[in-house]
Amino acid sequence: MEDDTCEDMLTANAQERMGTANAVSLWDGLATVTKEIREIKQVVRSDLATFKEEFNGFQEELNVVREQIESKLSEKRATRTKKGNRGSTNKNQWPGRLEYRSKTSSLKEQELKEKLTDLEGRSRSNNMRIFGIPEGAKGDSIPCYVDKT
Repeated sequence: MEDDTCEDMLTANAQERMGTANAVSLWDGLATVTKEIREIKQVVRSDLATFKEEFNGFQEELNVVREQIESKLSEKRATRTKKGNRGSTNKNQWPGRLEYRSKTSSLKEQELKEKLTDLEGRSRSNNMRIFGIPEGAKGDSIPCYVDKT
């Protein structure tokens, strides 16, 4: 009920200041912008949620690889201790594969972090700033609040 009164006040004041056609056009423009911002926010939230799921999956995969590496290192150390030697027939092969996996995992992690930062930045860019309204001003209807000030 209060919103209807506020909207009526806004409409009446706008009609007095700008004429009926301009007031309706301004009101329609604000409604369109508000609707588009809400749609963009929904898309960004959806993309961010998907990205977070992918990132969490990557972290889980990374933990599995880390556990495998630690397990193989433990086995290797145990084998060396039992044999009493430090050499192995494929000692040059194994560290290379391990190094490759480590590098690719680090690159993928960096790529996902950059993507997360980009999505978070985009979600913040949908905010609209109106000068002359104090920080923390709240209400259900921004146009009514602007009209009152």
